[in-house]
Amino acid sequence: MNWIKIEDREPKQGQLVLVKGQFDSDFETTKNTIGLVYFNEVRYSPCSHGDNVWFSNITEWCEVE
Repeated sequence: MNWIKIEDREPKQGQLVLVKGQFDSDFETTKNTIGLVYFNEVRYSPCSHGDNVWFSNITEWCEVE
């Protein structure tokens, strides 16, 4: 698994990737965790598995395909 720093290169818009960052929802926030998202931007990328859950403050990412 090759992690890429977000400042070195960002994923393509809409690409399904594994990210390290902050998990957010309407009910909780968890820092320094890993999740699968459809990349939108560093500040907001929706999780692949549900509504109203997303990642922010993304620091690293990894291709899954």
